[in-house]
Amino acid sequence: MSFLNQQHLIAHFKALDINGDGVLSADEILGAFDTCFPDGSVTQEAAAIFRSLDVNGDLKIDYEEFLAIAHSRERHRAEER
Repeated sequence: MSFLNQQHLIAHFKALDINGDGVLSADEILGAFDTCFPDGSVTQEAAAIFRSLDVNGDLKIDYEEFLAIAHSRERHRAEER
């Protein structure tokens, strides 16, 4: 992953981390989904996505978990090409 991509990911993580504690809570993730889908149509899906991202089950997504998803997505895109 390039330096610019890494900086981009850090910026996104920090933007989602509303309280600045260095981890993403379910409320922060659900809040982001609510911003994108204000009708509440994806609340259950957002909760399921959060659980799948929370690899260690501590009810928080740390930067390493966030980064793992980004790497996985990048590999998936490369395989599609």
